[in-house]
Amino acid sequence: MRPAVNGVTYKIIGGDGREYGPITLEEARDWIDDDRVGLDTRVWSSEDSRWLPAVERSELKWNFDPELLAPPVLASTTEPRPDLPPPAPLLPRLAAIGCDYVLFTLALQLLTAPFSGEMKELNDAAWKNLTLGTADPQVLRDLLRHFAMAVLPASFLYYGALPAVFGATPGKFIAGLMVVRADGARLSWGRATVRWLGALGCAFTFGFGLLPLLFTPRRQGLHDLIAGTCVVRRSES
Repeated sequence: MRPAVNGVTYKIIGGDGREYGPITLEEARDWIDDDRVGLDTRVWSSEDSRWLPAVERSELKWNFDPELLAPPVLASTTEPRPDLPPPAPLLPRLAAIGCDYVLFTLALQLLTAPFSGEMKELNDAAWKNLTLGTADPQVLRDLLRHFAMAVLPASFLYYGALPAVFGATPGKFIAGLMVVRADGARLSWGRATVRWLGALGCAFTFGFGLLPLLFTPRRQGLHDLIAGTCVVRRSES
């Protein structure tokens, strides 16, 4: 073994899991040139007594091919690509959102029609508490119960299950649109559920989650960005 520079020696863990060394810095660099040491090869140094990947040791890092050190180029789901279906125009998207809001509200009213009297009393009580600046725990519990038993499952069926099964909500069908994965593939149940949860977030933020529709290249709302989905014309999906 050649004399170690400044007394520093190195050991490596080979591809067979065995430990090799000690070797000098110059020998370690020769092993890199011979492809015996890769970026992730564990290297021990007597200077710090630690096992680190070779690429994390500054004295060895720059002996690797610069192309190996370049970070990978990650494809963004928000940038338009010629091999992906183009996003639906803004106006049909907004029309579909408005149409879905009206249709879902009507469906929810039909679903809760047997409890309309109770709901009216509950809404009146909640409005009264709001105007007086008071909080009735019973009213809050009843509101949460109504949300959990009626609004939540109905919204999942409308905004989650229908896109998973048919690829679109009724409003999107009317507008000639369809929800797909960002790569153009069919929507899965898991991705449809994540998108529905993101849509709930948009609702709870009074629609602010829809603002990305205005400036993202593929017209994706917050729920689309979270789920990795995109809305396209049905003939282009």
